[in-house]
Amino acid sequence: MNNEEIMEEYKRYREYEYIDLKKKFGEKGVEILRKLKIQIEDKLNTEREFELKKMDLVKYFNKDELGNIIFDEEKTDNELIRNCGVSSKEFWYIIERVDKIEEYYNI
Repeated sequence: MNNEEIMEEYKRYREYEYIDLKKKFGEKGVEILRKLKIQIEDKLNTEREFELKKMDLVKYFNKDELGNIIFDEEKTDNELIRNCGVSSKEFWYIIERVDKIEEYYNI
């Protein structure tokens, strides 16, 4: 990739609004995200905005003794999630939606 192609890709990442998060998460997903204090606006989003939403989800994962994220549905339940009124099942619904959004938009 040359400089021009890199700059075009970067511009697309930050400025091109094409990801419909509200539609892809659905009403159920938007409500779960709201409980997790992650707002989904009624607009198309950039890839960067989507990545920021994903990063907001990271704080809800448990970590092992080395600080690595434990990406295991059975080990998701924690006080932080429960305090938001979200079950492990609901949290994993969101994680699965994120995977499907990435697949759909080829991110």
